[in-house]
Amino acid sequence: LAKVFGKMGEMPVTGRVFGGILDTYVILREVRTNDAWITAKLDLFRAPKDDTGAPETVIESRPEGVVNPHNAKLFVNGTDALVPPELLRYVVTVDGTALDPSYVRAIKVGEVGKTKKYQVSVAAMDLAGNVDATPETLEIDVDGIAPTLSIVNPFFGSVTTTRPQLEWSATDDRSAKNKIKARLELARATIVDGKSEIRPYEEIELGAGTTSTQLPRLEPGGSYQATLVVIDEAGNEIGDAMLFTVSPDAEDGSGCGCVVGGSAPASPGAAFLLLGLGL
Repeated sequence: LAKVFGKMGEMPVTGRVFGGILDTYVILREVRTNDAWITAKLDLFRAPKDDTGAPETVIESRPEGVVNPHNAKLFVNGTDALVPPELLRYVVTVDGTALDPSYVRAIKVGEVGKTKKYQVSVAAMDLAGNVDATPETLEIDVDGIAPTLSIVNPFFGSVTTTRPQLEWSATDDRSAKNKIKARLELARATIVDGKSEIRPYEEIELGAGTTSTQLPRLEPGGSYQATLVVIDEAGNEIGDAMLFTVSPDAEDGSGCGCVVGGSAPASPGAAFLLLGLGL
C-alpha cells in the first residue's frame, strides 16, 4: 500500500509497487478527474545502490529581521547527484534538538505568547541516509507577544457628535511607541429579521505612532461598531471593539464624542444586545 507524505509534486508517494519492490518510489506529479476517469502523471524512481555521496542543502527563503510566529518559517530544498529533490528528506535541529527527518520543505518555529531567538540548522538527507555534513544554519528572531492597547475615551451608550475623537495608548515589548501602527475598522450595527448584525463598511489605516483620530462622519441615530487595532513591527496585533449609537440630535462636526448617560457595558456583545433591544 502506498502512503502520501504531503502535497502532490512536493512529497513522494512511496510503498510496495510492482510486486513489492521496496526500493522503488513514485513521485505523483498530476491528477486529473472527470465523470468516468482518473488519470495520473507520475515518475518512478529506484533508489541507487552504493550511494555514498551526501546531498547539499539550499535555503530558498528565510525570515528577515524580527517576525511574528505566523511568518517565522523558511523554505528549504536540496540537490543530490543521484536522487531527485522530491525524494530528499531534511534533518532540522532547533536549539540543539533534532526533529525526525521529514520530506516537508516548509519549516516553522516560534509560538504565540513567546519572544525568542531560535538557532536553526537544516541538513538534506538522501535515500541511503547520507546527510549533508555542512548544514545550513540561521538565527530566527521571533516576537510572539502582541502589543497592549488602552483606549483613553472608549465609546459606549450614545455619542453627541457625528465625528467623535478617539484617543488611545499602546506599548510593546519590542517595538517603540512611535513604531506601533493602528487601524480603525468601522461597521454598522443593525437588526435584521429580529437578529443583530454587524456589517463592516470601512477600514482606515493609521500611521505609526498615531494615538488619536477623528472618525469620519456618522449618521445621527445610527448604531455603530468601531474596532481599534494596533500592530507592532513584527506584525502582531490586538484590537478592542466598541458598540455605540449616535444621538439623533448629534452635532454635525468635530467634538470629544462625550457619552450621554449610562455606564460602560460589560462586553461589546452586551452593548449590542442593549442596542438591539432599543434600551
